[in-house]
Amino acid sequence: MNSDLPASEIKDNECASLLNIAFSQDQALHTRLGTVIQNTSPATFGGRTTSLFSALFSSGSQYLLETSAAGVTYESPEGTYTSIKGAASLPSDVWQQWKMFDDYAINVNGSLNGSGHLNPFKWSGAGDISQLADGGGNAPRGKFIEVWNQRLWIVSADNPNVLHYSKLGDPENYTVGGGSIEINVNDGDVITGIYAHKGFLFIFKKKHIYRIKTGEPNTDDTKWSRELVAGNVGCIHQASIQSVLDDVVFLSYGGVTSL
Repeated sequence: MNSDLPASEIKDNECASLLNIAFSQDQALHTRLGTVIQNTSPATFGGRTTSLFSALFSSGSQYLLETSAAGVTYESPEGTYTSIKGAASLPSDVWQQWKMFDDYAINVNGSLNGSGHLNPFKWSGAGDISQLADGGGNAPRGKFIEVWNQRLWIVSADNPNVLHYSKLGDPENYTVGGGSIEINVNDGDVITGIYAHKGFLFIFKKKHIYRIKTGEPNTDDTKWSRELVAGNVGCIHQASIQSVLDDVVFLSYGGVTSL
């Protein structure tokens, strides 16, 4: 692009301006892909979208999951929407969070308060969603989830400073091989998010940041330790925690903050 010379003086392989063009990683020019409206009738799915999640299964199948006030739908690669709500009743009009673990797409309600939370749901890539189990019962009610150290971690919806963790490699067992950890119940704060990064599980509160560190062997939960990372800054909500290059950024009460 040559914007210095008048149009009559630029060369044949130059242009005065470029629109809707992007550079690829190998510095080649490509036309921008643009956007496509996925859902032209939000009312069909019961109001505003509360989450979008790309679920990739070991079979190679990939689906775009969407939650809304009406429940859960997925879009196939062919562009067909299918409801997988079944008989489930999901909280209405609140943020949802998904993670893939043990070839399940697992969902929790991500609001900060404890009202309206239901037990986590799972989807295997076929049929309707069903409740995530814990032996003969249901998995703990949760606000947020993360996968770390080959376990599923759930921030309790009933106790604002407790983390439940599953058995190694099994997201449906929290009593035999799993357990729970309290994160400093006396600091006057509550957990607002969790995030796995560089071998640690970081636990964010409103005004504190903690992390869990493994021992030897790292599968032995009796060897884990809890450490205070920061006592003067925290995270407002799980939804703001994002990886950026080799760092993690999140929204604190002071603005965008780097871990």
